[in-house]
Amino acid sequence: MESPYEQINGIRFIRDINKLVDRGHQIIVIDEINNRKTHDSIMECAKDLNIDRGTIKRYLLSGKKFKGCTFVFA
Repeated sequence: MESPYEQINGIRFIRDINKLVDRGHQIIVIDEINNRKTHDSIMECAKDLNIDRGTIKRYLLSGKKFKGCTFVFA
């Protein structure tokens, strides 16, 4: 039986719907002056920054900055 997950650029997605799997990823937020803060999950990061998880996922995958911050996987 085929795995329900697939890896795209080292990121795990649910197969066929391309939904990012949130578990097991640490998120590093880098601000404009290169300060870094590590979060244990997208949910934790979203709560800390008071933005929704979808926004974080979108900017994680695109590599673009959001309000001067860059989001990367640890």
